[in-house]
Amino acid sequence: MSFSVSKKSGNRKNKVLVAGYIGGINVGDEAIALTVAASLKEDHNCDVTIASGQPELSQKYMQYDVSFVETFYPGKLLDSKALFELIKVIKNTDILLFAGGGLLQDVHSTKLLEHGAFLCSIAKVFNKKVVAIGVGAGPIKSELGKQFANTFMRFNDVVYFRDEYSKNYIENTLHIESGTSRTALDSILLIKINKILKAKSKNKIGLCIRDWPGLPLNSISLLLKKLIDLEYKIVFIPYEKSDILLFGKLHEMFGNNIVLAKDESFESTLETIGSLHFLISMRLHANLFSALLKTPFVALAYDNKLRTVFSSIGYENNVFDLDFPFNDVFEKVINSSNTSMSNLDDLTEIQHKALDAVLNDSTVEIKKMDLHLKVAAFLFWMNRLVFKPTLVRISMKVSPFLKPIVPSIIEKKIKKMLGIDW
Repeated sequence: MSFSVSKKSGNRKNKVLVAGYIGGINVGDEAIALTVAASLKEDHNCDVTIASGQPELSQKYMQYDVSFVETFYPGKLLDSKALFELIKVIKNTDILLFAGGGLLQDVHSTKLLEHGAFLCSIAKVFNKKVVAIGVGAGPIKSELGKQFANTFMRFNDVVYFRDEYSKNYIENTLHIESGTSRTALDSILLIKINKILKAKSKNKIGLCIRDWPGLPLNSISLLLKKLIDLEYKIVFIPYEKSDILLFGKLHEMFGNNIVLAKDESFESTLETIGSLHFLISMRLHANLFSALLKTPFVALAYDNKLRTVFSSIGYENNVFDLDFPFNDVFEKVINSSNTSMSNLDDLTEIQHKALDAVLNDSTVEIKKMDLHLKVAAFLFWMNRLVFKPTLVRISMKVSPFLKPIVPSIIEKKIKKMLGIDW
């Protein structure tokens, strides 16, 4: 299978830094970054660099001719040299573009929000254009997360959310002033599938699930047993390393009737999903790949984003609650030959227009940062990402020697200030 993006006009050679949750390695987020980078490069003649927490892994999966720079999330905290290299790339770019995905949430931690806020702030220190497309939002529960989200929105010149829910969540639930915000679709819709090398199998069912609170493993097991009894072969598609542990549990139950897909590139991921008879998936982008490849699917909604995104593209009837009645899904699978798949060409055009708008819309005002705010922002991030981590490392090294002689009240103050435990 090969993929590309449809050709559009664009003569201006912009340097664009693409950012997001890149380097995780999460298949959906890597695919978003690749799709946006390819569209920027091929449609708009841009010079593209991708900020990844693990550039080598991203490059291996994307297999696309594009530059990378290392960033501090997802991945290890950068040393001073690497951090200033990232800042140098931001300084030399024309546009910082967030490629999309669930960037505005703190389900696991505030690190993703912090990363976005940092990039926005530093870009504005250097008077750069900052834009975002295909952004999902919510939930954000921590006060720190809300502060970072506010910084993200404040310093973005225009944000295209991937659905109305996300836009309303930021504006009406969190009451964060969004400035220039609009609604389009998920960024993966920038891709255009050219051809499918493999015909669809008549007996391969894809399963793409994750370990999640409330995961109905018993119902899933009953469903798989029923499908295996009908001589279907189950292909387990992992999106993160942790998914492989879940595959191990299912493999113990069903042996060689369930196999692990070992896709090492985006193109091979598309080949796998494109060859399936049916896909059962909790993963948003696995389901979106299915829609694009016209592989019938059921989306198991562990998160509200599946309902909102698929409602926006006309596939709301494909979404089931996570505690689904397994017989209903079973009926969907065995009757899938009667399923008609919508043509998404009109929707991909909407997302292409959104990307064109963030690059070329002259009505979008480029926000400026006052000099005193530039200084304050730069010092804030240097303290957070350089000075404080350095103090933590030093304190951890000397703590065995100082702990016996440091008064407990001073020790508590140091712990609180540095966020460490000797």
